[in-house]
Amino acid sequence: MWMYKELYSCPLVIILGSFNYDDLTGLVTLPVLNFRLNILLSQNNETRVIHNLPRRSWYEQLHRVCISIYSDNLKHLNNYEKVIAASMFYGGFGLYALIEDKVSILSLDFVNKKHYYFYILPSDLSFSKLKEVRLEDWIVVQFALREGINKLLYNICSKSFEKGAPCEINTSHGLLRISDKNISEDNWIRIFPDNAPLRHVVSTV
Repeated sequence: MWMYKELYSCPLVIILGSFNYDDLTGLVTLPVLNFRLNILLSQNNETRVIHNLPRRSWYEQLHRVCISIYSDNLKHLNNYEKVIAASMFYGGFGLYALIEDKVSILSLDFVNKKHYYFYILPSDLSFSKLKEVRLEDWIVVQFALREGINKLLYNICSKSFEKGAPCEINTSHGLLRISDKNISEDNWIRIFPDNAPLRHVVSTV
C-alpha cells in the first residue's frame, strides 16, 4: 500500500485584477477551496501529484507554484506566480503589493461564503483581460464580501467591472460571477473561496 509521510495541498488561486496607487502596484487574488493540486511524498521519498483541475493550463501553473513551495525555491517564479504563492500562505480575499521582486500583503480579509455564491465560466489561463481598478474600489469589494452588503458590492461592480448584479469580473481563469442567489446555468462551475492557508500535513505513522 502506498502511504504518504508528507502532503502539500495547494488551492487554485484566481487573480481578479490589478491596482496602482502612486508608485504602488499590485494584484488581487481569490484562492479556491474545491480546486486543488496535492503533492504527496512517500516514506521512500517518492512523490505523487493528485489534482482535480479541469484545464491543462490551470494544472501547469499551479503545479509549478506548488512544486516551488514544496522545494522552498520561489525565486524563478514570475510576479503573477509569486503573488499566487503568497495568497496560498494566507487564504482569503487578498490585495498584494509588488515591491521590487518581493510580494507584501496590503489588505487581507475572509469572504462570507454563507451569503454569496461564486461561479466561474472557465477559460484557459490568461492575464490579458485583467482590469486595473482603483485601490479603493478593491477595498470596498473586499469589505462588501466580508459583510454581505449586496448594494455596495453591486454598485462598485457596475462602475468598475463587467456587470453589476450579479457581479462579473474577468479573471485569470475565466469570467467570475458573484451573486447573493444560487444560479443554475450550463458551463458555469460553482467555486468556494478558501479562507484558510495552504495545507501542509506530516504523517506520524
